[in-house]
Amino acid sequence: MVLSADDVKDCIRKVEPLKYAEETCYGGSLIITAFSSGLDIGTANWVIRSCKREVACLSSSVFTSSQSMSFDYHALEDCGTLLYSDFSSLNTAEATEEEINHSSM
Repeated sequence: MVLSADDVKDCIRKVEPLKYAEETCYGGSLIITAFSSGLDIGTANWVIRSCKREVACLSSSVFTSSQSMSFDYHALEDCGTLLYSDFSSLNTAEATEEEINHSSM
């Protein structure tokens, strides 16, 4: 599929920037909200609400972060479905090193 410059410009016009926890309505029936993933500025997890259910879409996430906002657990409280791609292994490597150090003692 080849996109023209006009196709790209049309897509860019439809982009709506959101702040964390800010809601936007799509198509009159879906409410979409961005939440912190704890990974980087600009990286977000999403909650999509309809009149019948809530779905959370998790991208790469870090559960404890010293670099950006912490992972937002509250966004997941009422979600009946959770879709996720993967989680960052940044904290896993640190935990593994600690476990090795403690077990060698």
